[in-house]
Amino acid sequence: MLEFVTKAEYWAAEDSGVLSRLPKAPFAWHLKSIQDAVAFTYLQDIVGGRIAEVGGGNSRILPALAADNDCYNIDRFDGQHGGPADVPNLMGVKNVIGYVTDPSVTETIRECDAAFSVSVVEHVPTTDLPDFFEACAKLLRPGGRMVHLIDVYLTDRPQEQSGLVERINHYASVFQLGLLEPWTPEAKIISTGEDLSFSCPYATNPDNIMAGWNRIAPALRDLRAVAQSCTLKLVGTKPK
Repeated sequence: MLEFVTKAEYWAAEDSGVLSRLPKAPFAWHLKSIQDAVAFTYLQDIVGGRIAEVGGGNSRILPALAADNDCYNIDRFDGQHGGPADVPNLMGVKNVIGYVTDPSVTETIRECDAAFSVSVVEHVPTTDLPDFFEACAKLLRPGGRMVHLIDVYLTDRPQEQSGLVERINHYASVFQLGLLEPWTPEAKIISTGEDLSFSCPYATNPDNIMAGWNRIAPALRDLRAVAQSCTLKLVGTKPK
């Protein structure tokens, strides 16, 4: 599936109690809180498996999964995009230093039951997306699941976001090219500019958090003033 996370979906995740299984985040509630909850709902049933997080940094999800699984945190730990500059020590989690596209990474970690990321894919340059998704797929066993929670700014004028349309087409291509199969046969896969207009049911980042982000990343201030900060979820399985 490739669709936007809704408030109803987040509420259902919270009501199910998944947040009680995750460590308390060292930041105020914001978009990543939504993403953590939704990502975990697609991973929490795996027991005795192998799970890799791409760009996990100080992962909030892997420690909760490591009690029952073999878990890997793939990251450069170079301080980029708000990530840690030091290698974290997460209980039960093995750190793999590098980008997922590094051959040494995909040669080290194979046959995973799941590979996932939270707020990472939006930082991958558009031209590098095909290699990124192919590398993530190499981590998986046949039938393994891929889960990405992706930051997206949506306005009520999608016709003005030509760059976003291009990226969405790259995201959708993982299904069109057969790299992944949809999570369910009826799963939605957005693919047109008309799908990229903000809709009220979508879960969003609070305005006070975006004000804080303006101070951290002021280059996007004008966009944030006219857009909502939302989450796109990409979920599928590697063909068997």
